[in-house]
Amino acid sequence: MRYVYLFYEVYGVTCLTIKSYINYIIDIYKSRRKKKRKKMSTVDVFGRSVIATGPRGLPGPKGENGAIADPTSSYETYVKYINLRRKTLHSILALVNITSDLTPYTDRHYIQSVLESNTTRNFFYWRLQPFKDKYIALEFQKPVWLKQLQFATHSHESWTLHFTWQYSDDGKTWEQIGNEYNKTFSTVTLPPVTSPFEMFTFPQDIPKLKNKRHIHWRMHGLGGTITTSPFLNVAFIDLEL
Repeated sequence: MRYVYLFYEVYGVTCLTIKSYINYIIDIYKSRRKKKRKKMSTVDVFGRSVIATGPRGLPGPKGENGAIADPTSSYETYVKYINLRRKTLHSILALVNITSDLTPYTDRHYIQSVLESNTTRNFFYWRLQPFKDKYIALEFQKPVWLKQLQFATHSHESWTLHFTWQYSDDGKTWEQIGNEYNKTFSTVTLPPVTSPFEMFTFPQDIPKLKNKRHIHWRMHGLGGTITTSPFLNVAFIDLEL
């Protein structure tokens, strides 16, 4: 019992037991952490000051009657809805699927998060690895013509990549389009993002062919290296109407 009823004088506070003293210290720690957490803030890719967890984006464009537009109601609406993301930052997670066989940094990171509306830092990143025989693929709900894929990042970085764009109608048989890209892609600050955010831009330079649209598009790696940094915060996809 003599170990139970000990008296400690700590900064003028008398603790009757070891347990109460430990709880006292824990409460102070939690209180300080809570106050500090409230002060933590960052900015999203549009330069807006937000709490570190980040805000959700707008639900999406609205139709003439004020109702949320059905993005799949027509080809034109679908394309405009996806392209408009760079203006409103609405989620396109249910409209486009993005996949890759590159290894993420941990199994808690999912590349699909770049299609969501949360745009704060440290969203998704890969491990350092070669890009040869790897891919970054997009699957659409309607046949489309891809113009470019962009990733907003929270830091400056360069990737030296060798790849081709390919398309497919079934996700199994792929056909190359255009020439090979073999260069260093560096991030730069481009609209709509603001500093300190920058963007990778991967263009698909072949104009739309008559009556040609495809469900599946992918960057097929022939060489180069994907680095661990930067974090990918959000993806922007541009389609040709």
